[in-house]
Amino acid sequence: MIIPYAPLACGIAASLAIAVMFQLRCLHPPSGAVSLKAILGGGGVQQLGYQFMLTPVLLNSLCLALLALVFNNLAGRRYPHPLAAAELKSQPVALDVPITHDDLHQALAEGELLDIDEDDLQ
Repeated sequence: MIIPYAPLACGIAASLAIAVMFQLRCLHPPSGAVSLKAILGGGGVQQLGYQFMLTPVLLNSLCLALLALVFNNLAGRRYPHPLAAAELKSQPVALDVPITHDDLHQALAEGELLDIDEDDLQ
């Protein structure tokens, strides 16, 4: 409603939505698409204006969160999951294989991109 040029409005809306979700630590890519739906949704969405944020978006989100709470409580799981206080590093396991620190460093340097650091691998 503020930015009349749709391509610019889409970029700004999606960027702001993702930035807010990133700061709140609840990144959910389909939610970024909701901001695009508000712009590109056609006459029905345009007619709702800011009401679109309340119904259907907020109402559906609350229903999904309530359903998740009920389902997880019935299944005996905690929801929402608590954040870990700190990253837990497991203790190294002693192996009878003679692998040196240089061997690990060389394997990581020559191998494929791995989402692991040398300390974890060691």
